[in-house]
Amino acid sequence: MKSKLIIALFFFTINFYPQHTTRFLKLTKNLHSVDSIVIKEKHKNGNLKRTVIILNYIVNNKDYKFYSGFHRVYLKNGNLLWEIKHDPYGNRLYYREMNLDGNLSKEIITTLIDTSSENLSDFLSDNRKLIIETHEKKYWLSKEKKPFLRKEVTKRNGKKTGIWKKYNYYGDIIKTKDFSKRSKLITTKN
Repeated sequence: MKSKLIIALFFFTINFYPQHTTRFLKLTKNLHSVDSIVIKEKHKNGNLKRTVIILNYIVNNKDYKFYSGFHRVYLKNGNLLWEIKHDPYGNRLYYREMNLDGNLSKEIITTLIDTSSENLSDFLSDNRKLIIETHEKKYWLSKEKKPFLRKEVTKRNGKKTGIWKKYNYYGDIIKTKDFSKRSKLITTKN
C-alpha cells in the first residue's frame, strides 16, 4: 500500500505545475504531443555531453516542437554544467547552473506562467503573449571555496520587478533596490 502511494505521489508531482494559471491550463488542456525525440550526445571521451527531450505537437496541420522535461549539459569530465526543467510546452520551470567545481552558481525558479492568448493557434505561434515571472538566486564562492547567496532578484518577462537584494558572505543584506513601481499589476493564480 505504501509503495502505491509513493508511486501515485511521484506521478502527481511530475504532471502538476503550480506555476501555471487556470487560464493557461484551460488553453492547453486539449494539447497533446504526437511524438517525442530523446537526444543524448556524448563527448569524444564517451562521457555524456547533453540530454534533452523534444515533444512534437500538430495543430491545424502545423508542426510545433518544444523542449520538455530535463535538458542537461555536462562537462567533459562528466560534471553537470547546467540543467533546465521544461513543462510540456517548452516553458522553463527551473534552471540550475554549476561552476567548474560542481557548486551551484545560479538558480532560476519560475513562479508564474500565464498567457494572454485567446486561442491555441495564437498561443503556439506567438510567445510574446506569455507572462513569466521568475525568482533568481546567484551564488559566489567565499575565500574558503564555499558557495554563499550573493543576489536575489525577481523578473517578469525578463524585466526587473520587486525588491532586489544583495548579500555579503555572512548572509546580511548589504544593498536593496526596489523595482516594484516599474512592474504592472501582477497576475494572480486562479
